[in-house]
Amino acid sequence: MDADLEELKEQIEMYAKEIKQEAWFYPEYEGVKGFSGIQDIIFLGLNPSSGVFPSEKDRVFYKLLKEKGLEYSHLTDLIKM
Repeated sequence: MDADLEELKEQIEMYAKEIKQEAWFYPEYEGVKGFSGIQDIIFLGLNPSSGVFPSEKDRVFYKLLKEKGLEYSHLTDLIKM
């Protein structure tokens, strides 16, 4: 993971702990980098992720990203908590 991206992730996690919340990041899965992706393409979800990963929707989404050559795109939510 890029050093700047890792630092941002750590800052978000520290802030979440301060306010007694948990920050969630799209994980690496099935060859897709998730939050660690550094391709020039970003997929931005509007709401914080919740539930159990990987859901059926997650599996389909990650499979499509990989099929389309977007496994290194950056996946994140607009709101982290």
